[in-house]
Amino acid sequence: ITISNASVTFQSTAAGFTASGNSGTINLPGLALVGSGNKAGMLISGGGTINVNAGAANPSINLSGGTAATSRAIDGTTAAFTGTLNLTNVTITGNANADIVTLGGGTLGGTGSTISGAQRALVLSGVALTNGAGMTSIASTGGANGISLTNVTGGPYTISGGSLAP
Repeated sequence: ITISNASVTFQSTAAGFTASGNSGTINLPGLALVGSGNKAGMLISGGGTINVNAGAANPSINLSGGTAATSRAIDGTTAAFTGTLNLTNVTITGNANADIVTLGGGTLGGTGSTISGAQRALVLSGVALTNGAGMTSIASTGGANGISLTNVTGGPYTISGGSLAP
């Protein structure tokens, strides 16, 4: 399935995009999510492949208005995501209340994306990194734990810029 150039503004009723029980491929070119309140930008679980990449514009997930620990930009841990998530040229912005991108399994790929915010930017557990994938920048004021990797395999996965600050 392909959903092109979708723009969703949401608050505390539901996540901006939800995928669960997927066994195929979901393409989201040009996706733009803007959220405030207590819901995730993308709430993903189960398998399949999700590709977030350029459409009419580069994709963005902005949760700077998030108000709770559940307001993650990408939440793949509430129920484990076991598929493949490819983030290509995505601008991801978090908030002061929640980790920004979390995955509890599966594979992470893609290139050219950025993550920024005041909490832990990238939290991966049991994830395989695609060989040659990476991000342009990760900037977090979540301190030394701005990037958290537990039982992560694969790669190399390159993060070419950014900063981690307390």
